[in-house]
Order: sequence, then structure tokens, then C-alpha cells
Amino acid sequence: MLKEPLQKPEISFWVGLVIPLLMIAVSWGSLNTRMSHLEKMTMGLQDTYASQKDQNTAIQVQLAEIQKDVLYIKQEIAAK
Repeated sequence: MLKEPLQKPEISFWVGLVIPLLMIAVSWGSLNTRMSHLEKMTMGLQDTYASQKDQNTAIQVQLAEIQKDVLYIKQEIAAK
């Protein structure tokens, strides 16, 4: 039933042109979605890295203060 209309040269030309274009459009949409997802993941990881870096800096400052306090306490104990 469908063979007769599809065998006409005009129809087969357009079907042969439209099907690859549809495949290209679907592939492009899929790749575009993947790239958007990867971009969002990258931005999230960059934000996480920045917050972790700030947190590590704060911890290093606290450790330096604690070490200074410990050295002061040791010096006071040794002096007595």
C-alpha cells in the first residue's frame, strides 16, 4: 500500500532528503543537551572547588593560630 507512493521519484527524493536531515537534527539536539548538562556540571564543580579552597584557607589559618598558642604554652611551661 505504501510502496506505490514511495516509488514515485518526487516522493523518494524528498524522503531521501528529509530522513537524513531529521537524523541530523535529532543528533544535534542530543549533543546540545549533553553539552549543556556537562557545562552545568563543570560550573557546579568550579563552585565546589572555590568553596573548598576558601574553607581550606580558613582551616590553615586556624591551625597556624593553634600552633602559635601551643608554642607559647610550651615556652611558658619551660620558663617556670
